[in-house]
Amino acid sequence: METCNNILHEREISQRNCQGRQPEGKRNKINKAAMFILAMLLVGFSANTQEKNKGQDAINIIRINSIQLPSLASAFYVEDNHCYVADGDSGLQIIDITDLNDLKLVGRLTNLGKAVEVIIKDRIAYIASIDSGLQIVDIADPRSPSKLSGLMGDFQPMDLEISGDFVYLVDKMSLSIINVKDVSAPFFSGNYEPLHYSTSIGIKDDYALSLHCYYSEEYCELVTVDISNPAKPFEVSHYDSLLPWDRLMISDDYLYVAGFNDGLRIFDISTISNPLLISHLNTPGSPVDFYLSDGKVFIIESYPNFDGIEIINCEDPKAPKSVCKFKLGNRPRTIFVQQDIIFIGADSLIIFGYQH
Repeated sequence: METCNNILHEREISQRNCQGRQPEGKRNKINKAAMFILAMLLVGFSANTQEKNKGQDAINIIRINSIQLPSLASAFYVEDNHCYVADGDSGLQIIDITDLNDLKLVGRLTNLGKAVEVIIKDRIAYIASIDSGLQIVDIADPRSPSKLSGLMGDFQPMDLEISGDFVYLVDKMSLSIINVKDVSAPFFSGNYEPLHYSTSIGIKDDYALSLHCYYSEEYCELVTVDISNPAKPFEVSHYDSLLPWDRLMISDDYLYVAGFNDGLRIFDISTISNPLLISHLNTPGSPVDFYLSDGKVFIIESYPNFDGIEIINCEDPKAPKSVCKFKLGNRPRTIFVQQDIIFIGADSLIIFGYQH
């Protein structure tokens, strides 16, 4: 395993009292000035540890900053130098990250119910709320977000994806397809039942992939649904006898799934009707959330054996390799990665930088 160095930035040490999935193509880049500052920090740190790590392909982890959140973060979305936080009972929180050393909470909207997921498209935030359905928010001015519309039904959405003019929501019972061409007047187009305790969804072409979990019996199914006609979605395949999994992400022809006590599994989905398991990597902890970036999987893990982040090299999906583990001081809930920045969510937004 490569060396993994984990240190605190000097500014973070002085601020300790302040602590408390999506295809990456959808995410914009962080401000270049902030990236330059980070690069200088990392280069300096690498120079200081060069002799110690001589001959090794080290991964250096540096903690940059943090900012307290009102509740417990469930999901992030980073775009245009802002981090949009689905912050549970506190709704949507918007943080200016132009200067990573000077994070600023600049906007918020709290009348959204319990927010658990957020995706940004065309200056609109689409938010999955467990008790308020789909919430749609105008974020043209991040300092003054305003609610455009909402759509509630007999469901409790846990995750969402966007493709074209449609939002796809999964919950404990079904996959709901919502037409959002007119963001001020969304409406249901169709749904697929039954799903059971689905907590994650991914879209590939005209198909939705979701997890169908029976936690009491401790197994899950990977369900693939044809969504080419949003009014009449139908199942085309399912993969049986899996342990309970919580999150999935899709990259090209590969599906990555990680969850409770089952590490990381990778499927070849080039033939969508026949998902093929090609690799499985156990992890020391129980995965809580993960993110794909630049051929790597960044997994947040929790008890029983490990509480932190594990980085897995997946450039060859058939042979994933754990290359770095580092512990965190508090229990993480969600992760987002962009370029060389790692965003960790708990009761704070915590920002790390990493570099080979």
